[in-house]
Amino acid sequence: MTREQLNIFWSHRLIKTWVVNLLDRRGGKRETLIVRSKTMEGAIRTAKANSFVVGAKAHGAQARYAHPVTDLKCTPSTGEFARPRIGELSESGIKHYYPHLTNLEVK
Repeated sequence: MTREQLNIFWSHRLIKTWVVNLLDRRGGKRETLIVRSKTMEGAIRTAKANSFVVGAKAHGAQARYAHPVTDLKCTPSTGEFARPRIGELSESGIKHYYPHLTNLEVK
């Protein structure tokens, strides 16, 4: 999956899964965490708060969308796609998966 395909895949979800790499001040210790958050900043904040090795001393942090196969260990299937629940979708996701619901308010 390319970066563009990942952006499209995660754009329809309200809460996304991120892979966050944390580095200490010397760049020696490195920790990789998989977290769920709405934004990249929230993902980095969550990873720093839940890190064991680097923790609050993290000097550098990088976040990217999680790849379903390589990062999350999902297996591709050829079966029918199940639509996500409406509560897990953003407004653009609702328009994409449920075009017949035109006057739906998202709270």
